[in-house]
Amino acid sequence: MSLIFIILTGFLMLNFLTGEVTRSRTDMACSDVNNIEDGNKLFCLVTDLVIPYWIWIIISIAIGAVVVRYVF
Repeated sequence: MSLIFIILTGFLMLNFLTGEVTRSRTDMACSDVNNIEDGNKLFCLVTDLVIPYWIWIIISIAIGAVVVRYVF
């Protein structure tokens, strides 16, 4: 039950992050290939990795909570 609660809570927070990532990409002009600088390219790539990273964090915390409950 706690696994489902942790995953649902995490994915609800994911909805807030997707809007912020989209707004950040728009503000940094990540889709403008001709006028983007090297440092900005790197930051755009890091910004794109926020959503998959967040999903891995949610799954890791949920699995960790279940494992701790059954092992200890």
